[in-house]
Amino acid sequence: MAIGRLEIRVAIVRRGMYHEKIGIMEDEVGQKLVFQGSANESVHALIPGFNFESIHVYPNWKEEVYELYGKPCEDRFDRLWNGRLKNTVTLELPSDTYDRIRSIYQQVSPPPDIEQVLVDQFEMTGDLSSGPFIPSVLNGQNFVMKDHQTEALKEWQAGGWRGILALATGAGKTITAIYGVVRIFEARRNAGTKTFLVVSVPYQILADQWCSVLNIFGIDPVRCYKARASWKTQLNREISNFGLLEDKNFAAAVVVNATLVRKDFQEAISRINPKHLIFIGDECHHHASEKIVKKLPECDYRLGLSATPWSALEDQKRTALESYYGGIRATYSIDQAIDEGVLSPYKYLIHCVSLSEEECEAYEHLSDQISRLFAIKEQGGSIDENQLMMLLMARARVLGSAEQKFIKLDSILQTSEVEPHTLFYCGDGSVESDVVEDRTRDVSRVAQLLHKYGWKTSRFTAEESYRQRDAIMENFRGASIDGLVAIRVLDEGFDVPSCRQAFLLASSRNERQFIQRRGRVLRVAPGKDIATIHDFLVVPSSMNIGVACFLDLVRKEMLRACEFARVAINAQEVNRDLEDMANEYKVDIKKIRQEIESQNYEHYENESI
Repeated sequence: MAIGRLEIRVAIVRRGMYHEKIGIMEDEVGQKLVFQGSANESVHALIPGFNFESIHVYPNWKEEVYELYGKPCEDRFDRLWNGRLKNTVTLELPSDTYDRIRSIYQQVSPPPDIEQVLVDQFEMTGDLSSGPFIPSVLNGQNFVMKDHQTEALKEWQAGGWRGILALATGAGKTITAIYGVVRIFEARRNAGTKTFLVVSVPYQILADQWCSVLNIFGIDPVRCYKARASWKTQLNREISNFGLLEDKNFAAAVVVNATLVRKDFQEAISRINPKHLIFIGDECHHHASEKIVKKLPECDYRLGLSATPWSALEDQKRTALESYYGGIRATYSIDQAIDEGVLSPYKYLIHCVSLSEEECEAYEHLSDQISRLFAIKEQGGSIDENQLMMLLMARARVLGSAEQKFIKLDSILQTSEVEPHTLFYCGDGSVESDVVEDRTRDVSRVAQLLHKYGWKTSRFTAEESYRQRDAIMENFRGASIDGLVAIRVLDEGFDVPSCRQAFLLASSRNERQFIQRRGRVLRVAPGKDIATIHDFLVVPSSMNIGVACFLDLVRKEMLRACEFARVAINAQEVNRDLEDMANEYKVDIKKIRQEIESQNYEHYENESI
């Protein structure tokens, strides 16, 4: 009470006494827990064989339970606390009562925040100040670089410290890069030279992940994201100290691309001697735009990381990236990664779902409009790019929200056991609710189906805050929840090695995205022998087989399916099914396989579903 952490109010009822037991707890990421009932903390209450005690607990991450039971309790408590509950008077303690308590206890140091205690302990025991180092243990195991990681760094060095590492998703690009930085730092320190590291990433969720791994290697970077006021002063101070203090031989910053191009960040890093600077671009394919590539810093050490820097037809992107980073210095395919145990082997299961006649009609109509705009564009005419984007998105939503997907998922769940560590990728489309004239997002519909069959799930979308996502991911890793229902936010870089199964309800026909989604599932983890991928392939109704836009649709779906089947442990079985599908829908599967073998994927930008 003396430090303002406890507030007391008194409830008086007209007859009898207020004897209700309700508690509401909420953490900093918005997770709530409402409990109701009697649970005394006495000897007789806690020791078995004495009192019968019980409470009801309603967490808000179990949405249906919370809405039915927890929310009414919370609303009732709010009305009681604010004096609006019928037949009850709520009184606040007089302010002089608090003043008297403060006067008595003002000499006593208040208990510190637990977070600050942990920070203080870390500062006393940690050795980040001593500079980067190679840890002896990583993820509970002795840390040893794998051969493909060491070879990749050798190739980068042979390229004059410029180049791109095109390592398969899950093959350890982050660890490889940081290990290389530490070794460069050690060599430069021994030569009396300083080192400043800048890592650029596309999203904050990736930035947090990089900072966590950097900490393991003794690197505490300035976090140049979130509110500008929280990093600008710190970055400028770090750069000044780096330049002025003789014993300051290393510094680092992690920045998101949106901040990288800002004037204040550009001005800050321009003060760093280019000969001292190492620049790492994670998911460097994002740096191919003119807006970003011209803002990348001049420096002697440049390293780009991406499983798929460019596709075969992206000449402009390739030229832009090579102009800054240089060429691809090392590759490491998914075939190699699985064979060498770097990624988990997987079983691939396909589920064909047909569009309804209404959905086919909508898809064909949108395809006609899109084709007309592309034709005008190819002939040099001017079109409304926003209109084209809206049409592409509308067509993607038709596929992402296809009714048969949910019917098929219902059927699969009905005959399956609940399996922890499962991902459900959903579209961002919407459907008409059967109950009310309301737009219900696909993710909600999938969550409802899962709840129906006893799954404990959480949403993982752009609508959740970063802190909420961290908490949800921790619950997923620890199997407190069985599944994540996600929309695209997991596409790039976020680690979920514990994932053992994925349902691709909204698969992508964009090569980069579907490769990254597969990589999310294939990361190795203790006790994980194989992974399972369920892929929902969208096909037209029987009345529309052979129509041009649907031939193209099936070919694009099969391009992804043939790639996934190629290295699956059940490849022979799946390939037979795909050949039957190709015959039925009049698609040349041999040509598709030749495209895959030559890695001549067409790139369908803005057509992911």
